[in-house]
Amino acid sequence: MCNRYGQEKLVSIKILIDSYEKINIYLNIVSLIENDVFMVSGDSCIDGKSLMSIFRLDILKPVVVHNIPLSFAERLKDLAAPS
Repeated sequence: MCNRYGQEKLVSIKILIDSYEKINIYLNIVSLIENDVFMVSGDSCIDGKSLMSIFRLDILKPVVVHNIPLSFAERLKDLAAPS
């Protein structure tokens, strides 16, 4: 996949952003990513950088975030959904 991070691998991670504070942390991180980020919950796939889109989801349930450069995945580890 061609992306603005050259050959850096893009990954998907499962996170839980069940509070405004966690959503703010998440958005501060993904706003630094140049490529598109997608968030999937159930049958819904939304723009993972849009606050309004995020609030359309049930934030009490974990979501999967796609198209995250590997270097940014480490920054999101504190938001990882419990296994």
